[in-house]
Amino acid sequence: MFMNLRFVSYLTLACALVASAHLEAAPANWAVTLTQSSISGQAGTTLIFGGTITNNSGTDLLFDSASIDFVTTAPASSYVKDYAPDFLATLGDITTGEYTGGLFTITWLSSAPLGATGSGSFNLIAAPPADPTSVSVSFAASLSGVSSIPEPPSAATVAAGLLTLAICGSALRRRSSRAVAKGSNR
Repeated sequence: MFMNLRFVSYLTLACALVASAHLEAAPANWAVTLTQSSISGQAGTTLIFGGTITNNSGTDLLFDSASIDFVTTAPASSYVKDYAPDFLATLGDITTGEYTGGLFTITWLSSAPLGATGSGSFNLIAAPPADPTSVSVSFAASLSGVSSIPEPPSAATVAAGLLTLAICGSALRRRSSRAVAKGSNR
């Protein structure tokens, strides 16, 4: 009896291994890809992150939720994150095939500090038969360019230089007018 129990145990283990080897994970039936995952822009511009949502589920893909997570070195008051108008127009319903267009935006306001950088993820949760039910893509946004508003130290330096020129110019005019006046008295 002990021998039969051991034989049955080994046979059960062998069958389980063979069965698991034949089981393959079902491929995902939808995916999200970004056209560009890293975009840079100047203050006052809107960065549009576009991409493709591929739906191979055989039926409409219905989103339960969408979110944009964004962590940046800039203060929260210097940027705005939002969904792209094209993506909002889908009303969260992606038909079988592909949606290609804008997905979300990051707008750097004019108050954004130069050199600001940030990274985040665009997250979608879809109702079954979506598999997987949750998909995320990572992105990065940065602020580039030259500020059109001089920094206070630069403005002070320019002001000091102009004041010096004005004083020197005034002194030169006085000397010149004295020299002319002496020359006409002779």
